[in-house]
Amino acid sequence: MLIAILNDPFYHHSNRYHGNYLRRWTVRAFAYLPNGDLLMFHLNDEGALGKRDCVETIGGVVQSDETIDEAIKRIVLQTTGYICEIQKHIGYIVDHYNALNRETISNYFIVNLLEKVEEPKFEDQEEGKVSGLVEIKKQDLLEKLKGCKGAFDKLITRRDEIAYDFYKKNSA
Repeated sequence: MLIAILNDPFYHHSNRYHGNYLRRWTVRAFAYLPNGDLLMFHLNDEGALGKRDCVETIGGVVQSDETIDEAIKRIVLQTTGYICEIQKHIGYIVDHYNALNRETISNYFIVNLLEKVEEPKFEDQEEGKVSGLVEIKKQDLLEKLKGCKGAFDKLITRRDEIAYDFYKKNSA
C-alpha cells in the first residue's frame, strides 16, 4: 500500500542533472527488541548535503536477486546482528531527493528481533554514516524523529515519522 509520495522541499533541483531521477529500492524496519523498545540507527556524519545527527529506521538497499522480505531479513541481521521475524509489511513511501537526483522507494516493515547471533556489520555504503545503534522507547519515537534540526536530517526522518504514524493509525 502506498503511504505517501514526498517531494523535496529543502533542496532545489540542481541544474547539473538532466532527465529522470535514479530509482533506488530500499527496505526499512521498525525493529522491536524483546523488551518492547525500538532499535534504530544513529547517523552522525558530514557529507555532500551537510551534517547529519539523527535516528533512522534500520534499513538498506534491496539487491536485484532478492525479494523485499528476504532483503529486510538480511539487512536486519547484517546491521543489528539479530535474526528477525516479520510481523507486518506496512506499505511504501516514494521519496524524492533533488540534490542526489534520486527517487527512493522505501518499503516499511514491523519486525521483532528474536535472537542476537552476531555482531553488527554495515555495508560499504553505510560505513561512516551509522555511528551506532540506539534503543528508543516506542512512546518517545515520534518526539525523537521530530527533534532533528538540519534539512538533511528532516528529509530522512520525515519518511520514518509518516510511516510510523500511518502504522499506528491503521493498526488499531
